[in-house]
Amino acid sequence: MIPSHSPSQPRKGIWSGEGEKLLVSLATALIAVQVLFLADISYLNGTLYHEAERVHNLRILMVDYDHGSIGHSLRSAATSLRADTFPSVDEHSTTDYAKVSDIRHAVLVGEFWAAIYSNPGASNRLNEALRSNDTTAEYNANDALTFVYNGARYASTIQGYIEPNLRTLVSETEAIYQEDNGSRNLEIALRNTKAASALFHPIASTTLNIKETVQGARTIYNTIGLVYPILMQFFFVLALNILCGQRRLFGRWSLARNCSFRSAIALVYTFIGAVCASALVFGFQDGWDLSAGQYFLAVLVYWLYMHVDFLYTDVVTAFVPIKFVPFFIFSFVIFNVTSLLVPFELSPVFYRIGYAAPAHEAYQILIQIWSGGNHRLHQALPILFAWEVFLTPLAIFGMRRRCHAAAQMAKAG
Repeated sequence: MIPSHSPSQPRKGIWSGEGEKLLVSLATALIAVQVLFLADISYLNGTLYHEAERVHNLRILMVDYDHGSIGHSLRSAATSLRADTFPSVDEHSTTDYAKVSDIRHAVLVGEFWAAIYSNPGASNRLNEALRSNDTTAEYNANDALTFVYNGARYASTIQGYIEPNLRTLVSETEAIYQEDNGSRNLEIALRNTKAASALFHPIASTTLNIKETVQGARTIYNTIGLVYPILMQFFFVLALNILCGQRRLFGRWSLARNCSFRSAIALVYTFIGAVCASALVFGFQDGWDLSAGQYFLAVLVYWLYMHVDFLYTDVVTAFVPIKFVPFFIFSFVIFNVTSLLVPFELSPVFYRIGYAAPAHEAYQILIQIWSGGNHRLHQALPILFAWEVFLTPLAIFGMRRRCHAAAQMAKAG
């Protein structure tokens, strides 16, 4: 016989009591996660918003060594192409850059994104080719102009905005030269049939790429290549905390012993990670021709960067409730990757806050190691060490908090 329910005793459904609390908790979590992703991804997208309209912040050095019609056409072309969507061309005199090596050095250290210059005597060689009857002499249009850039410095920016626009500048230079001098040169060429090549294609360029970077992996050097170290530290610190908790090391060992053990583990683990990270770059360099010395220098940079990531994760897991830890780790990942996606010249001014991101500074040093250029050690190393100085005491206090919590649990148990 099935017992009947008394009207005075209402049946408790699944949505009453604990069920209602569960729904409230789920709704809170849903809103929190949506807000987190909306905020972080909006921050990420913001750095690329109207990116093309800020291309003029990329500076290109221009020097006229020719002092002739070709140099004049180059100057006119730079003026005609001036726009927000075109890199700014800054002309300097031969007094400022007396030698070609000075121009290369300026691009190498990162003062300019690229440089273009007219070669000495370019106009004279062109005029001689138009007038000469020497059938053995060949005019080389590539001797007119030369442009320089560093392919290892933000490869996507170089290939997206620098190299194509430099070629556009060369083409515009030739077009302006033909417009200004075409009729006169045609009259000369009619009397000299050997001048056809100089007449129809008077100006081209030679390319000097300081560090050619064409391998497929180049697109991840400033993205995934510096994001996965953060995730490595997150997973390892979680495992370390669980293992130490299971063995009750926080309660059985002293604070000094716990800190010493954790510091040793952190140094060993991040060093192994740095060796592997640098090996990945060198293993897939695809003809980049990096030396053993560059490999070990890159290991040191990765080591310092990964140790900062370890300390950050250690501090977060010590002070933040476990349910909120992913929020802090994900936001840290987005903050770092946003600082790496594009140069700050292509982002709104607000994103200069990315100078504080350890991934950004590590990447600046890596560019210098890989290419010999982009000299930013004076900025990058102090910022990375500042993270170490800031996070190390917090990590010690975090360990003290773990030990105190373990002691309290032992007393209660």
